Amino acid sequence: MTVQITLVVFMSIVPCLSLCGEVRKQPCSMLPVYQVLKLPNQGLSWMPEEDLNGNCPMVAESEWIHAPTGNHHLMVSSTGPAGSGHYSTITVAVQNRGEQEQVHGVCLTTATIGWRILQQFNHKPLTWIDDIDKDGNAEIILWTSFPLREDPTSIEFGLMGWVYRLSSENTLRIDVQLSRKIAQELAKEYQEPIRTSEAILFNRDKAAKALQSFASGACHFKE
Repeated sequence: MTVQITLVVFMSIVPCLSLCGEVRKQPCSMLPVYQVLKLPNQGLSWMPEEDLNGNCPMVAESEWIHAPTGNHHLMVSSTGPAGSGHYSTITVAVQNRGEQEQVHGVCLTTATIGWRILQQFNHKPLTWIDDIDKDGNAEIILWTSFPLREDPTSIEFGLMGWVYRLSSENTLRIDVQLSRKIAQELAKEYQEPIRTSEAILFNRDKAAKALQSFASGACHFKE
């Protein structure tokens, strides 16, 4: 009887050994606005979630930044930031190589207010398109902000860069591993010593810890 009871107790504990660690994880502070960017077959249109009327902003040829990925070019244009939330309008598009007219993509808005306490990243302005893993194929980076506490003030936001890879001609999907790489680099930047107020230094430290938690997988992130 004692052996049976011990076995029952052990079997009840075993599932927890693999699951309880996940349950105890706190949710990550940052979440992407979009897991997937679905592009129209032609032309430019607002992401449905934006709930904005009208057409995407006109983008002159000289305003596009583009880079190759496979048989396509990824293209991005940004307007902003503006206003207290540091809002930018971002247009993301795809073009087949050699086809000058076939550009199709989406536009969306994003807030980069977390930049206020960061000030620099890799010693240059924010980059919205880059070859993050140096494999010859470019990725899109969508910069967003995340709160460092409830009801945050303008200096209580961190900045996060979400990486999207072209998975088909009409689809950009988030790449979590490359996003973790960006988070690690951002955490390091937030930890760099700068001359500023104690409040900003405190929030820079909070942002660094939140980004490091995501980068290392210590917080719970649902893909």
